[in-house]
Amino acid sequence: EILPNLYKETTIKLKREVEMGPYKYPVDDALDNRKAAFECMYTVLQSCMDRVNIFQFLDHVEMGLKDVPDIKMLTYLMVLRLVHINPNAILLKLESILEPL
Repeated sequence: EILPNLYKETTIKLKREVEMGPYKYPVDDALDNRKAAFECMYTVLQSCMDRVNIFQFLDHVEMGLKDVPDIKMLTYLMVLRLVHINPNAILLKLESILEPL
């Protein structure tokens, strides 16, 4: 199945510091992969949510809410969509979803 591999991509972080003159900037080399993974999750949400374990899906959405702003925006959209698709699952995980907000 493809979803476990997709979920793995949402957790990978490859952080390093780049020196530019006297300054050091943090760089996350896995950010593009994580963005792509969350975009794929959003597509899954739109097209085949009936085949997905909703609580496992929500665990990764919750992790996305704690990530960088670009990924947070994607997960906000997912939460918004999930409220309409499966409000009961959102209610059951409400505390853990609200914590990073």
